[in-house]
Amino acid sequence: MNPAEPNAAVGYSDTLLDNKFTKRGFTLAELIHLESRCGSIDFTSYQDIVVEKKAE
Repeated sequence: MNPAEPNAAVGYSDTLLDNKFTKRGFTLAELIHLESRCGSIDFTSYQDIVVEKKAE
């Protein structure tokens, strides 16, 4: 871990996130954007992006 970039060390599995959101009544609204870690040179953010919506 680089102390200057502590957020770079945080990581959660897709399954863990999905279970936590589902328990709270959310559903996946948009695919997870696997940004810079997927090897793309054209990315939105260093972090992955998840869009969830509250189930009705």
